[in-house]
Amino acid sequence: MGLQLLSELILYLLIDAVLISTVLQLIFSVVLAVLNISALTTLYGYYVEKRPI
Repeated sequence: MGLQLLSELILYLLIDAVLISTVLQLIFSVVLAVLNISALTTLYGYYVEKRPI
């Protein structure tokens, strides 16, 4: 959640530079999606498959 707020703050500060803001928004979205997926698969492995962390 903190990373999401940080990325929104950075994008808000760069709102005048449309191209840079768009590229950064795409990069932040991809990075946050990968982090969320890895956290979900870790939790699934720990709770459902009973694997150690």
